[in-house]
Amino acid sequence: MVKVTLTMCEYNEPKATFKTSLKSLVNQPYDEFIIATCSKLPIDVNYDICWETKDGSVVCSGNKNKIKTVCTTLGKLHARNVINDMATGDIIIATDSDTVYPRDFIESIVKYFNNERVVAVETVGDIPLRGIPSIISSRVRLSGRGSAFRKKVWEMISHFDENVDRTDPLIMMQEEELLFYERLATFGKVVFSNIVTHSICEPVKKKRGLRVSALK
Repeated sequence: MVKVTLTMCEYNEPKATFKTSLKSLVNQPYDEFIIATCSKLPIDVNYDICWETKDGSVVCSGNKNKIKTVCTTLGKLHARNVINDMATGDIIIATDSDTVYPRDFIESIVKYFNNERVVAVETVGDIPLRGIPSIISSRVRLSGRGSAFRKKVWEMISHFDENVDRTDPLIMMQEEELLFYERLATFGKVVFSNIVTHSICEPVKKKRGLRVSALK
């Protein structure tokens, strides 16, 4: 049976946002969940809120002992390199701390890997624009918001370049999504899935006139 590792990067996320994102994932079927906190805050500040409720009840049912945490202040690309190296699963599923996932998210992605030729799966992300209620669905290239790839292929490719300009969202997108896609595609098939994930972050204005969801 295939072993699944969930990964997530968090950076000063509002508690309510982070909690909502975690609640959509913690009870889904996975073997381990590695969360990287990229801020200087103690990791328990955000890690524990997933299970805190006003009446003291527990949100997570049985998977809390499968969760590992790591704290790094060297940026998202470094954090993703670290947690992908830490992963022990056959399949690594990348998630984000400002996104809500459908109940069958993990099962829907994993089934694609029944085909041995498939090395990665990309999904659709709903991204809010300009602070308006409407959303657009965009096809992404191996975004950290919702994608999956084989651990054995990760070990064969060059990892994320931590020396790129992290303040430029276009350069970050190129390194984290487009170039990552190209590196994986040299080892097999990257398939597109119509699985939709929902961003719950506030849109922010970036340079070059580009307005996108907050990039970490």
